[in-house]
Order: sequence, then structure tokens, then C-alpha cells
Amino acid sequence: MQNIFRKLRKGFTLIEILIVVVIIGILAAVAIPIYFQYVQKGYASEAKIAIKDIHKKCTIYSQQEGGEYPSDLDEVIAAGFYTMPKTLEANWTFDLAVDVEGQTGTITATGTDQMGGGDGKYVIYNVEFGTFSGNLEGIEEGADGG
Repeated sequence: MQNIFRKLRKGFTLIEILIVVVIIGILAAVAIPIYFQYVQKGYASEAKIAIKDIHKKCTIYSQQEGGEYPSDLDEVIAAGFYTMPKTLEANWTFDLAVDVEGQTGTITATGTDQMGGGDGKYVIYNVEFGTFSGNLEGIEEGADGG
């Protein structure tokens, strides 16, 4: 009789398996949105770094090419002051809307459809105040550009 009970006690019951599945589901429901927030923050950081680099290269370009801030990033690339990495070019398009002195205006990075974060995401850098804004996770309106 005891041999029968030992054979029945081996393995997991259906209830135990269902409880484990429910626990894994709850953990996944919490972890997946947090993961996507980190991915969004990564894309936002990529755009911020690229914008700061572009602004610096445009400033150098304006100092060496007659004192006027470029109206288009292609001018800076054609003059050899900036080389855009292929991954950055695939993920973002950049728009310069800065005055000729380079003191006021914005530089905008807009996500392409190839960016994992989604098409239409954007990051805006305010040149005058040195602040970022946009619709990517982790960017507050008027947040410090640090």
C-alpha cells in the first residue's frame, strides 16, 4: 500500500504547475513594460549624444567656414566636419533650425521607421537654454540638457 502512495507522490500536480505559470505571467507583466522603458531611454540617450555632437561640429564648422551656423547638416557632412554613423543614420533624421550666429534655435532628431523605438519619436535640443524635450521616455518637457 505504501508503494502506491510513493508512486502517486512523484511529480507535480496540475495545481502546482498552474500556480507556477501564474507567477511567471505576473513577473512577465511587470518586467516587459519596464524593459521597454529602458529601451526608450536608450534611444533617447542615443539621440541626445548625437545632437550634442552635431551641435559641436556645426559650431566648429561655422567658426572655420565664415562665421555662419549651417542651415543643413548636409553642409557640415559635405565639408568633412561630421561623419554620421550608419546606425545613427538609419534610426534618426536631424533638422537644424538654428540662427546664423548659432545662439538660438533648435536641433531636432526624429526617429525613422527603422528605429526600434518607433517612427515619429523625437528629441528636441534648445540651443539657447541647453535643454532637451521630446516624446521619448525619460525626457521631460524642458529637462536639463546636462
